[in-house]
Amino acid sequence: MSSQKNNTPDASKNVVKESQPVYGFVTKSPEEKILDLINRSDMEKLQAFTRMLKRNATLKRAKVLPSQNDSTL
Repeated sequence: MSSQKNNTPDASKNVVKESQPVYGFVTKSPEEKILDLINRSDMEKLQAFTRMLKRNATLKRAKVLPSQNDSTL
């Protein structure tokens, strides 16, 4: 038991080749957006619709106050 195996990974034998992640916004064409919407399940469509209604109601209730640095008022 005096000889222990070295369990450190060898970078040259890395068999997993993953693509680099994409950060930021991914722009899609209008056709791709429509296809994404069409291929959603009914439950996902309902959830997206209710999120839209909640967001719209929140924006309607919002009171925007002018900043103190705004000299136009």
